[in-house]
Amino acid sequence: MSNSKKTLAEHASTIWTSILAPLGQYPLTILFLVFLLTIPRVFCYETISGLLIGIVQDFAILYLLYTLCYLLRRNNTLSKGTDIAIHTVVYIIAFLTITIFCLSDTVFFMELLLIVYETSVEEALDFVSFYRVMVITTMIVVIVVLLLGRFLRKKNPVVGEKIKSWKNPWKTVVPVLTLCSIMTLPLYGEGSLGNFKHQLGGFARYLKDIASVDKANANLQNDCCSYTSPNIVLIIGESHNKHHSSLYGYKLPTNPFLSKQKNLYVFDNVISPINYTMGAFNHFLSLSSVDQETEWFESPLFPCLFRASDYNVLLWENQTASCSYIRSGNLDFYNEKNTLQYDYDEDIVKDFVKARPTVEKEKNNLIIFHLIGQHFDYKSRFPKDRNHFTAKDYDRKELSSSQIQTLADYDNATRYNDSIVSEIIRLYQDKDAIVLYFSDHGEEIYDFRDCSGRNAFDENNMPAWMHCEVEIPFLIYVSDLYKENHPEIVSRIESAVHKPFMTDDLPHLMFDLAGIKNKWYDPKRSLINDSFDTSRKRLVNDWGAVLVNYDSICDPKEEWSIGW
Repeated sequence: MSNSKKTLAEHASTIWTSILAPLGQYPLTILFLVFLLTIPRVFCYETISGLLIGIVQDFAILYLLYTLCYLLRRNNTLSKGTDIAIHTVVYIIAFLTITIFCLSDTVFFMELLLIVYETSVEEALDFVSFYRVMVITTMIVVIVVLLLGRFLRKKNPVVGEKIKSWKNPWKTVVPVLTLCSIMTLPLYGEGSLGNFKHQLGGFARYLKDIASVDKANANLQNDCCSYTSPNIVLIIGESHNKHHSSLYGYKLPTNPFLSKQKNLYVFDNVISPINYTMGAFNHFLSLSSVDQETEWFESPLFPCLFRASDYNVLLWENQTASCSYIRSGNLDFYNEKNTLQYDYDEDIVKDFVKARPTVEKEKNNLIIFHLIGQHFDYKSRFPKDRNHFTAKDYDRKELSSSQIQTLADYDNATRYNDSIVSEIIRLYQDKDAIVLYFSDHGEEIYDFRDCSGRNAFDENNMPAWMHCEVEIPFLIYVSDLYKENHPEIVSRIESAVHKPFMTDDLPHLMFDLAGIKNKWYDPKRSLINDSFDTSRKRLVNDWGAVLVNYDSICDPKEEWSIGW
């Protein structure tokens, strides 16, 4: 009996020793990686409990990972390459977590993977240029951390021997605590490693969703089409903060051309449902609005329904990263499309003018321009001879000289964009045509804090965040001939300039202009329709898929000024 008990005790001791082994083999490495993964979450978590659960779960996952390493090494099945690969993956996740926090004040999120997936080499280089100081700093930190990690790995055996010499109570307590931490993994919290896995899963699901777009747009039919507007031109801008537009009261003349344009209607209460290009495109092309239960990929895209009514759909875009289903060409989205991208938007317009005689029909055209607009790096968005604003134009004592230069570059890009939109309007001023311009989303340019670009929700100042990142310019121009031929539509446009609108309902407005009727069309969602519902909830989508009611936060009649 005593021998049996002794055998059980020996087995128990062996189990405890095996569980404790990873902490004896890799103590400093595990603790160092937990520290790296925890840094951003200290600033991102709203509750202490959420932070603690995240830390415990990161420790649990790392412990399990190094338990695997220990077992494989013990059985002589862990190669040096596999060991390096495991460490590399964990370090990459840690570095990504820290870098993303420094750039966007948030933890790793699925939409970043989507942006990278859609981004061209040119846009990636622009990003590196715009954040060059941060990129260089990150590279230095990476090198230092790797050297420190290498040093700590060499010290693992020394610390490990001390752990192995612990008294028996510690050899019991530590495994129990480790097992308890592993048992928290099913709980909500995830930590940085669990969040990374979760976001990768979301990215995989999105790729699957894209495959559904073709199915949703197959064999489309409309009930009827009256071809009310023979020529509809849709200009999609990029990263245009309407508060940097003199059409909306900005003190600098960033709209010298459009401000002189007659028959131009300036809408002052329009927002985007999200603050990044691909998400915005998904929302305003699809017949599924944010406040509806259907997902964007489950409903048709409005250009496909235009084609179903024999509208001649042309797409001239100066960004390669609009959406996968546009770029791939697998979707029956357009009749003709440009093949080249250019440094400046004036060249995409010239490209269209050159192709226009062969691609544009006499009537029933939907022409879509997607500009690169004010996408960072701002100084690269306008020719050097179009440099109008300089540091002397700004009285912003809270900004550094480099920040003021960035601000001037953005305003110069906005002024240049004004000339591009005006030039496209000029192409149609003698035709029976209507031209719409809006931006996919807004942008921050040191407007209310030390920050530029686009970021996740700012919980501390949501109204200012909304003003900058989702409030957008929305303009409609009608030619003299259009105004003469369609006075009823023009009257409805005039009466709608102050109505609340979100661009995820754009398809219904487009159908109204074309006279297209189908089962998806809802007149209550068309901005210029007499049945338009002004009480609709405008839900803004955060990078983390959190929906916030814009109208419960912002009052469009309330004046807001730029400055800290």
